[in-house]
Amino acid sequence: MKTPLLEESRKWDVHARCKKGVDPELFFVIDDDRASALRDAQEAKAKEVCKKCPVSGNCLDYAIEYDEKYGVWGGATTAERRAAKRGGSRASCPRCQRRLTTRDDHSQTCLSCGLSWLL
Repeated sequence: MKTPLLEESRKWDVHARCKKGVDPELFFVIDDDRASALRDAQEAKAKEVCKKCPVSGNCLDYAIEYDEKYGVWGGATTAERRAAKRGGSRASCPRCQRRLTTRDDHSQTCLSCGLSWLL
């Protein structure tokens, strides 16, 4: 269910770093297996912009809520957002208290603030 408040309060995006002189193409990576190194480098650059963005949490919430299919939003790729959505209930991030995390065998990483911790 979409939260009308999130849509109405989308005024946060005027404060986004990606709106201030950054090429929007940076956030929409071509998904081509032949160019995986190039894709990974571009995603890393996009995530660096997101790390320093004051509204990356709002951006990530929006992308998950509205099921954005493409691009890096709030520092998370499409695959990372899908994994966070599938994840069900997980521990809250110790730093920002959000539950948008990804997990591997040894650690968990918050998609909102980037904090990573061992399991």
